[in-house]
Amino acid sequence: MEKLKKIWWTLASGYSDNRETIEKLWLEILAYYSADNRFYHNFRHLAYMLEKAESYKKGIADFDTFLFSIFYHDIIYDINRQDNEYQSSVKAMECLTKLGVGQQQISKCMQQILATMDHEKRDDADTDLFTDIDLSILGEEWSVYEDYCQKIRQEYNIYPDSVYNAGRIIVLKHFLNMEKIFKTLEFHGSHESRARVNLQKELDLLIGV
Repeated sequence: MEKLKKIWWTLASGYSDNRETIEKLWLEILAYYSADNRFYHNFRHLAYMLEKAESYKKGIADFDTFLFSIFYHDIIYDINRQDNEYQSSVKAMECLTKLGVGQQQISKCMQQILATMDHEKRDDADTDLFTDIDLSILGEEWSVYEDYCQKIRQEYNIYPDSVYNAGRIIVLKHFLNMEKIFKTLEFHGSHESRARVNLQKELDLLIGV
């Protein structure tokens, strides 16, 4: 947690010298991502994405905005809502305005967050990399993917298996029917095949239940 806080403070301090505002925004991020109902969409997910982003830093045109997008892309997460991405983008706009971030950067951050609604290819390389990193868990080893599946199921634990499985099957088929799950050459080459194997394996397990 301290590492994430340090990243936030370094990032935010480049736009504001108001330590009270920076700390207040950090505590807000902390509160949202530490909520009891978050088993996957929490600080571990943020840390995972931040580590990936650092690995691809040289290829990111606007690294600051990329980091802001990571911190805010799942800040609003309610399984009973259909507009989490939109609400998260609005929250990002409000918070980044308080920091004094420029409108162009805020707009780009909002666009990156909204792109996680469908994970379709965009005309912006940073945004395609952002959505690829957000989905990169799909292309990890099966044990890592399986743990991700279990955590997602915990987040939807208010639903019985019959309801959850039906919805999850739709999601899995959506990804499997995509021409390309990963939009960048790097991730398509390194993650696409394994992601499809993982998704198909989960689908087969659910259909067999």
